[in-house]
Amino acid sequence: MSVRPGRSVIESGNHPALSLTELSSALASLELGSGKVNRARKLFRQSLESPTENSLAQAEWASEQIPGFEVNVDEFQVPRRFEAEAWQSLWGGNWERALDSALCWLQDQAFSSRAAMLASYISSALFQDYQRSVRLLTTALVRNPRHPGITNNLAFALANQGKLDEAQGYLSSLEGTSPGDTNAITLRATQGLVMFRRGEATEGRRLYEEAIAKARQYSLQKYVALACIYLAREELLAGSDEVGQTVLRAFDEAAKCRDKDVIFLLKRLVDHLEDRNPDQAPAEGGPGR
Repeated sequence: MSVRPGRSVIESGNHPALSLTELSSALASLELGSGKVNRARKLFRQSLESPTENSLAQAEWASEQIPGFEVNVDEFQVPRRFEAEAWQSLWGGNWERALDSALCWLQDQAFSSRAAMLASYISSALFQDYQRSVRLLTTALVRNPRHPGITNNLAFALANQGKLDEAQGYLSSLEGTSPGDTNAITLRATQGLVMFRRGEATEGRRLYEEAIAKARQYSLQKYVALACIYLAREELLAGSDEVGQTVLRAFDEAAKCRDKDVIFLLKRLVDHLEDRNPDQAPAEGGPGR
């Protein structure tokens, strides 16, 4: 898709900033996706001259992808800026505010799959409040039938509650679909989780390894690290001989990320390891120490 016509409109100088903010934001996202970071940075900055709730959220998301581009959401008096606040709080490690903002975003945009997925990720992964996640995801799935991301998160929450047949039922409902790159990764990992919880560690391990390989294929390091952390957790819960090796691998992969949620989940893994096997805990000096 060519961005030249849109860029010409912006560069003409014949339109007020407010009328161009959404266009600048959309073009910036396209340029970033094409690897044109400098152009994307310039366009995102233009989109913040008179931002809307959407352009502010996009800029906040992009600030984690573009070196030297920082956005402080609290500086902008934009009504209903819940999405931007949620992402900023997640990046900053403020889980309470991230969840509150994500829930406000979902309440404001009840049909938003992205809001439901973010709220459920924070609730399930960071707070381990699987019951809340199941409630909000069940509603979200009615509004977004067979959505792969929502379905995955619902299956994850159910599996962590021990409701393995329900979790597998939701995963099976997506058979024959094309979930996309990131959803394909998380669905594979969640299938691995279900298999581990059924006592089928060999199959669970294979599925997690497929998720890790696919994440590497698409250069999605955060997904590599998360899959390694969750694989190590399942090995630990299963009492596997693979625990030490998988924990060290999780450390290695998490060290390549700067995401605070990844470091938080890694620390929780180490805490669980110390509780179960004090003598096997890794030495200090890993990520987040």
